[in-house]
Amino acid sequence: MFRITDECVYCNDGKCIGSACPNIEVKRMYCDECKEEIKSEEEVYDAGCDMCPECFKNYIENEWSNLTLEEKADLMGYKHETVGD
Repeated sequence: MFRITDECVYCNDGKCIGSACPNIEVKRMYCDECKEEIKSEEEVYDAGCDMCPECFKNYIENEWSNLTLEEKADLMGYKHETVGD
């Protein structure tokens, strides 16, 4: 999930640029599962929601374990008749 946060520190050194400050609207990404911040857009995985690499790995492992042998073979490109022989 993406959130816009205000990270302006309201500079007191006379150099504050007010609403033009690039820190007023900072886009942050958070994992929809663990709610932790995701540091880079390259680390966002879409499985119907935004996930960090660790949560996505857990999701895939869980989904894979729920598949039948035939479904796994089909996903890997094997013929069903050769599975389990």
